[in-house]
Amino acid sequence: MFLFHESKFSAPSPTKIESIGSQLDFLEFVNVRRKILEADDKFPSFDFDSNGGHLRIGGAFVKLIGRMVSGQSISLDVFAGFNRMKYQQEEFANELYLALIREFDSSTTTISIDGAGVSWHCTVERGNSRCRISCFSPGPEYYCSYIRNSSETATSRMSSRDDTIVAVGDWLEGRELAVLYDRYPFIDRKKRALTKIREDAIEHSQELKTEAESELEHQFGDFYYLHFHANDRSCKLSFYGKNERPDAKFSWDECQLFQFQPTDNRRFATVLKRWICDSAMPSELRTEFPWLNIGELADYYERGNPIEGEFIRSWDRMEEFYKPDRWRFSTAVLSMIKELREAGYDRQLRAGQSLSSLGLSRSRRHGLTNRQACIWFQFRNSTMTVSAEFAQLTLEEHPIQFTHKLRALLDSLVQFDIE
Repeated sequence: MFLFHESKFSAPSPTKIESIGSQLDFLEFVNVRRKILEADDKFPSFDFDSNGGHLRIGGAFVKLIGRMVSGQSISLDVFAGFNRMKYQQEEFANELYLALIREFDSSTTTISIDGAGVSWHCTVERGNSRCRISCFSPGPEYYCSYIRNSSETATSRMSSRDDTIVAVGDWLEGRELAVLYDRYPFIDRKKRALTKIREDAIEHSQELKTEAESELEHQFGDFYYLHFHANDRSCKLSFYGKNERPDAKFSWDECQLFQFQPTDNRRFATVLKRWICDSAMPSELRTEFPWLNIGELADYYERGNPIEGEFIRSWDRMEEFYKPDRWRFSTAVLSMIKELREAGYDRQLRAGQSLSSLGLSRSRRHGLTNRQACIWFQFRNSTMTVSAEFAQLTLEEHPIQFTHKLRALLDSLVQFDIE
């Protein structure tokens, strides 16, 4: 049972809490915590760490005076000036921590909690097996790394705390990964799904094995790429966010031309073979697979004008970016872009943006290096600053218009080689 001194739970005076009598039950502890919080909303949130002999108070640790064991009394100085938990991640981690303590024997298993801000983790260790569980919001969501002999062997991401704890228990018992795969489909879900797609595709079309290369690439955490490629054709599959199916992105000369989410591995293999092994043209794929959404950029590649097509598409995106009412200067910028396109610069220059500024260059791909020539337009209400380092020229308070000065700069820029 808990006895409370009569002093109020208000900063900065310390409040003594004493536990006298039988061994503390953790469910009782949670209930007592709720009662304290209901009694005074200024009192800090806290949890008990059985391994370290600490109470957790809003992210801070306060040493217990004595041990919270059967038959012993504990006196603790608690200051009500601590802030409450600010983030759900800490709350999820505290709840997970208590559940882990209830589940596993502390004499054989080490359990700890650590974190700050939005980054909170619980670690469970027994012998050479360890699990580190990160808590995410909204959710809760539990991302678990399964570690053996200091090497990460697998990962899982789940909304169910109970299922995660059961899988952790099997790992701590020394179960092999194959056993966990059979029992828990959420362990290495994305990796296993991409592996299955690769196996099914090669089984359906042997050309993908003999005429193409494929790799499963681990990026970080539970993020993987499955990459098929031959010559200048490729397809890259990966899971985005919490999607149940991966995105398959098809590229020609490293430029993405179309994508879809495979629902049938055999049908995906058929499209993949035609694209990579047979080098089928976009027009052929449109006829064979009318459900594919292949954009106009693919037609430029088919006609042998890929760079022109990429440049034109970049200007289309800028018109979408500077849509009316998005910026105070949108109307003027769109008018200038229209004039520049009518003059043919959209076929010679790549258009891009940084924050609200427009940039033009001779870069084949998105992204500029310091050595690449470019012109930047920084807009302010009805005027703009035009910067062209390659010409060592800056035009201040220039009207947002296509003028003779701009034409001279642009004509100089198009003389540079495409990089």
